Amino acid sequence: KTTAEALSPPKWYKLPTTLTTASWSKISAGVLFVTFACPALSNYALFQISLGLAITLGSISPMYAMLLDWVQDRQRPPSLRRVGGAFLAIVGVVVLCLWGMETGER
Repeated sequence: KTTAEALSPPKWYKLPTTLTTASWSKISAGVLFVTFACPALSNYALFQISLGLAITLGSISPMYAMLLDWVQDRQRPPSLRRVGGAFLAIVGVVVLCLWGMETGER
């Protein structure tokens, strides 16, 4: 390899060759969860609980995603701006769900 090839980033279409079996297992589990388990469980919840509750529970994902990001990646804690934005989004969904229940739509 030339110096330019050695310093250039890898091509986007080449699979990494230095990953261990444990790393590939984690990647495969993540892909399986995101593409199959999460949508399947979300649809199951829609049939088991009320729509307003399912939407409200789904809207809290930014809150636990920030916490998981902080714990798993050992980054700095989420800023107050991020937490406030996620909280306002959740409050908005809760208000819309409660307003829908008051008007008789379920």
